[in-house]
Amino acid sequence: MNDSGEYRSSFRNRIVGAFIIIVIVWGTLLSGIFHYTLNHILSRHELSASAIDDIGRRFAVVGSMLTLAGIALFLVVAVFLARAISRPIKEFTDAVSEVSRGNLDVRIETGTNDELSDLADYFNDMTASIKHSRESLESEVRKRTDDLKAAQSRILQQDKMASIGQLAAGVAHEINNPVGFIMSNLATLPKYADRLDEFVRVVDDAFEALPPERRAELDEKRKRLKINRILDDIRSLAAESAEGAQRIKKIVQDLKTFSRIDESDDKLADINAGIESTLNIVWNEIKYKAVLNKDFGVIPMTRCNPGQMNQVFMNLLVNAAHAIETHGEINIRTWEDAGSIHVSVSDTGQGIPQANLGRIFDPFYTTKEVGKGTGLGLSIAYDIVKRHNGDITVESEVGKGTTFIVRLPVTA
Repeated sequence: MNDSGEYRSSFRNRIVGAFIIIVIVWGTLLSGIFHYTLNHILSRHELSASAIDDIGRRFAVVGSMLTLAGIALFLVVAVFLARAISRPIKEFTDAVSEVSRGNLDVRIETGTNDELSDLADYFNDMTASIKHSRESLESEVRKRTDDLKAAQSRILQQDKMASIGQLAAGVAHEINNPVGFIMSNLATLPKYADRLDEFVRVVDDAFEALPPERRAELDEKRKRLKINRILDDIRSLAAESAEGAQRIKKIVQDLKTFSRIDESDDKLADINAGIESTLNIVWNEIKYKAVLNKDFGVIPMTRCNPGQMNQVFMNLLVNAAHAIETHGEINIRTWEDAGSIHVSVSDTGQGIPQANLGRIFDPFYTTKEVGKGTGLGLSIAYDIVKRHNGDITVESEVGKGTTFIVRLPVTA
């Protein structure tokens, strides 16, 4: 493509050349007219040779003057027209060059009301449309890129949780076996204690038949070894150990239940039981920060993915604990209303500013310090609830606390 200045000069030269040709034709035509007029006069009038020469000279002068005047006029008109036409064309070529470099803000203003003005309007509309399309495309690309990043992070997070779940299931299985041995032995220990107690009573009866010196020696040894206290403590220690083992068994069972977050099949589940098992898993996050208040209503079983719902409750409970700076309260309430199960998790923490409430479910958004949160917990919880055809809402007031409400439709 030629430079715009070369193109303009070439265009002007073509116009000037065309007008020069017109001028030559005009001069030739004038000369013919003058000669015709002169011959016509001479044919009708008898003139002397000097008069004819004088008239010829005058016609030649007038013809030359008209020719020169016509040439000058045509040149002026040609230059004017060349400039008038080449200027908007240069503007068009400059504008097209700017557009080719990516500048879509360029506009052409002709200041006229003709075909060039219409062409300029079409050009301006075209660049505006291209700019709008490019901005829409860039916005869509940014949105799709963010969505892909968020989806990738969710997948990585879910894979990590699934791996943790598999590890937890394996650990729970390994713990469950020795806990079974412990509980079985602790159940047998009180029976052995009863037998020892019975034997001690028999020994006490035989003790009376011994000589006084021997009785005193054995009595002293019995007191020193604290035999009576040991027999009493065996039962209480066995009962306390059995209770602790039962708690371990319950935690292991809850860990096995929670570790099923990678299951893909939905099943009928008890939401209250799921919350209870999740509380056992996250209890260490809560017990030092808050008093836990539970108000579980009578709710029906519903078909869902229990492992995924437990992950939702875990994220809400951990967030509630992290929102409390020193010590506060966490309240959990469940109820049924209009064919849906509602789960409310509220805390007395620092609260969320109103300006941030609309962003808390966005991927990677977090109000925690750097390194203390990925910004994916609530986003994943939101996606899980939406996949169950439910919804999750939040209410918060700075300095008073936050309440999350999960609604799940009851499905058989």
